[in-house]
Amino acid sequence: EIKMPDGNIAYWENVTSPIVDHDGSITACIEIATDITERRKSEEELRKSEEKLRKSEEKFRTIAENTSDNIWIMNLDNEITFSTPAIKKITGFSPEEMCAMPLEKILTEKSCNEARSLLNYVLENEKLSPGKNSDIHTLQFEQFHKKGHIVYTEATMRLIMDNNGNMHVLGITRDITERIAAQDLQKYNEQRYRTTIDSLNEAIQVVDKNLNIVLLN
Repeated sequence: EIKMPDGNIAYWENVTSPIVDHDGSITACIEIATDITERRKSEEELRKSEEKLRKSEEKFRTIAENTSDNIWIMNLDNEITFSTPAIKKITGFSPEEMCAMPLEKILTEKSCNEARSLLNYVLENEKLSPGKNSDIHTLQFEQFHKKGHIVYTEATMRLIMDNNGNMHVLGITRDITERIAAQDLQKYNEQRYRTTIDSLNEAIQVVDKNLNIVLLN
């Protein structure tokens, strides 16, 4: 490490070789000095990049392992290649089990068809406008639980490209089974209420706070 006249630091690598006479005695030496400043800068940039990547991976791992939503990646052959631990809370399957399962074992037939239709649509758009298809799509799926029942999920997906130019689907899935059950219960209660109202002989009307009629049998 050498401080140059302009105040900058330069790095040199020295290689020294002895010169010997016919008796084997060292009479002199040759020293070769090579400026390795640019190499050291490149190594330092690489070290900083690796450190940033390590910190990013740690942050992602912390988020992935603690979120209730499942983050996953699927290739264009409809194979799950990555899944976070949250999938076990949703379906009972581990990430390793999920990655080994075909799509037909993950989703019901109806949801499989919807997923494939969306993928075909996205890929077709990608062919028409390469590199510009970054739209986010949301679908509700019926997904198999390891215990045999159906769980209702909502997946938000988009097409991504890796460093090698390969396309993948990045998705985030959440369990909406309770929301679907609440919606079904609300529909049932509304229908039962409507049936009861319609069966009465008396005229019944419901008005809001502005005295607008919102229900009349």
